Amino acid sequence: MDPFVVFDCEKVLRNCFALTVVAAARSRALKTGSAPRLKRPTTDIVDLALQEIAAGVFTRDELDPCQLDRDAARSLPSPARHQLPGRAVGATAAVSGSQNFH
Repeated sequence: MDPFVVFDCEKVLRNCFALTVVAAARSRALKTGSAPRLKRPTTDIVDLALQEIAAGVFTRDELDPCQLDRDAARSLPSPARHQLPGRAVGATAAVSGSQNFH
């Protein structure tokens, strides 16, 4: 995989998670027989999928479902801190000398 192609992909999809989702979906589509959108000789389906993303051959409508805008991200609840029964948050369990982890 050419790292420069990934840099070009990040110009199209700035969110690395969205880039991963789109590249995986496009790779699966190519593997199941979808027609390539670029005529480039390549040996790897993932490389072709990334080259297609970097070339900008997808419409905004195709990419929007994979992106989370900043306003939506701000409205997400913060992760809850769960407390295990009988333990204080941040407490560590003492390891007795009778336990062997080898």
